[in-house]
Amino acid sequence: MNGYCYHFAVMLSDMLGGEVWYNPIDNHFVCKVGDDLYDAKGIIQTNTSGYIRWSDYKEEDSLHFARIMRDCVYKCKDFQKIAEEK
Repeated sequence: MNGYCYHFAVMLSDMLGGEVWYNPIDNHFVCKVGDDLYDAKGIIQTNTSGYIRWSDYKEEDSLHFARIMRDCVYKCKDFQKIAEEK
């Protein structure tokens, strides 16, 4: 997916009723449904070790969260301008 794993995880979470989780070491987003983690390849594992609920990640590392929002979620260099407009 080359950088669109966040968007895919969001689509899966909407379709399957899951949650978006993030692995900062692998820089990879997945969808957690029940005990399983899913990405474009299907079930990738049943162990959430190394993953954190994306909704909790901002408190974990706010600077890295901002970079991920800019580079992966919004895919733009003008993130500051977007953030200021909201």
